[in-house]
Amino acid sequence: MILSNSKNRSLLDKHYFYFGPQPLESAKEYKYLGIVFNNRGKLNIAAENLADKARKAYFALKSKLPYSNCIAVEKWVRLFNSLISPIMTYGSEIWISDFNINLDTADKLPFEKVQNMIMKNVLGVHGKASNLALRTELELYPVCFISYKLMFKYYARLTDIEVGNNPKFVLLKSAFIEDKKLYTQKSACWVQSLHKLKKLINFDSLQISHNMFEDSLKNFYKCKILGQLENIKSNNTGKKMAEVYKDLRQKLQSPHNSSEKRKKHRSDKDKNNSKSYSKHKSQIRDEGETERERELRKVHSGIEQIRVFDQEQCSEIENKIDLVVKCGDKGGFKEHTLDRAPLRNKYFFGEGYTYGSQLERKGPGMERLYPKGEVDEIPKWIHDLVISPLEAANIIPKDWVNSAVINDYMPGGCIVSHVDPIHIFDRPIVSVSFFSDSYLCFGCRFSFRPIRTTEPILCLPVGQGCVTLLSGYAADEITHCIRPQDIKERRAVVILRRVLDDAPRLPAAISSSSKKRKHASDSDSESDDGQRKSNKKHKHRRSSHDHYNSNGRRHRSGSYSSNDSNENRSSHKHRREVRYHKKS
Repeated sequence: MILSNSKNRSLLDKHYFYFGPQPLESAKEYKYLGIVFNNRGKLNIAAENLADKARKAYFALKSKLPYSNCIAVEKWVRLFNSLISPIMTYGSEIWISDFNINLDTADKLPFEKVQNMIMKNVLGVHGKASNLALRTELELYPVCFISYKLMFKYYARLTDIEVGNNPKFVLLKSAFIEDKKLYTQKSACWVQSLHKLKKLINFDSLQISHNMFEDSLKNFYKCKILGQLENIKSNNTGKKMAEVYKDLRQKLQSPHNSSEKRKKHRSDKDKNNSKSYSKHKSQIRDEGETERERELRKVHSGIEQIRVFDQEQCSEIENKIDLVVKCGDKGGFKEHTLDRAPLRNKYFFGEGYTYGSQLERKGPGMERLYPKGEVDEIPKWIHDLVISPLEAANIIPKDWVNSAVINDYMPGGCIVSHVDPIHIFDRPIVSVSFFSDSYLCFGCRFSFRPIRTTEPILCLPVGQGCVTLLSGYAADEITHCIRPQDIKERRAVVILRRVLDDAPRLPAAISSSSKKRKHASDSDSESDDGQRKSNKKHKHRRSSHDHYNSNGRRHRSGSYSSNDSNENRSSHKHRREVRYHKKS
């Protein structure tokens, strides 16, 4: 690569280098230690390249987190500062000098655009929302501040190297001295950019501590932000905006209209159409947002979470749940106590009920309790280890629980969106989570093949040992579910409820008759299997004596009368009719 400040390409083409007889091609760009620079010595390509890598890293991180929309904004800011920002600012103490040090135009820099885009995506606001409001809301500083701090630290290090005599840094020392000479000659150089920054924050000298430099930079930016806000308030448009948007987050969620320059080039008809369309679109978006916020507030009003069980109590209860699973695997429970599903087992104690595919008639309100005695009683350890601590904490009344369910989820297990039957169970619904942390989602819709869900209204974190109570709107008016992507490790939930006294129940006769029908169908299948085996034997026996005549027709060896043949045909026909009636 031939470095030159000249824009005339022909001057560069006059110089040739050879490796033996082979001419060497002059490169336009070169990457050294991850920093890309061109043959004119410009490093702005490096900033654009690193900003693009940071953008890709953000979306890759978001794709790895299936519950990314449930992460708090504060945590996203921390993730950005620790994982994304270091990518953008790699080597920025060198290449930041290629950009003009002017905070008024900082938002036009490639790395600032990426930061604004990511933070707007995290907040879920429009892409044209105000960058000033964005930074004020999140208390966020521009990315170039990090570069300026790195630049100042690097200057302090170069100053120490210049004073010292370490032979390792001879080239670096010489380069720094040459750069300072260029500054004295008033030529564009790295040290000149640093002195521009010094003048910007009103410092007399660069011989200050790093912390003092950082505090001065932040104070300067805060004063600049306050000045811009004062200018907005003094404007008539700013006053109108302040009246309309009392909350800063509402302002962030409103999109900007198209620019005035575009409007001047439109005809009157197109202008009116675009105004009405944008107004209608923003109105729909605002109504949707307010409706969602209203529903979210209703859901939160019916949720209460309390931490009751410590790690030692959780371990003891989890050991008991393991024993329940072992007992179920050995067949130690009654028929309707254990309900198996892919990656999820449900254990009914005290009371059990029909649901889902078990219902004869589909739809809400069709669920029925099993007859008394069809499921096992609530184990004593649930009373002692789970129910009693909740009663002692005045979370539930004494002797209120008469139904306990254990849901045991394997990784990837789920339970589809549902509302606990209102005609069967009293409120609140009490659940205690064990083994691992997960999420309880509200307002999802499931679709299958492959299984996937829509965006939830609320994704509620549920920690190990956490007690969650659902009542009101959260229990009756909106569905809740467990999504497959939220079960990363094994998780078990103990659900405690009270069955209403007048809850509908299946008659005992229907339950017993269903058992008889099942037994009869098993016996019929066994008899059919036996009949098929005998027919196979008979067919094999008959084929062993078959012969073919000259016409190609099969006949049995030996002689028999036509009456015998008719009797055999009728007996075969009778057996086929018997099998048909049994199957039907």
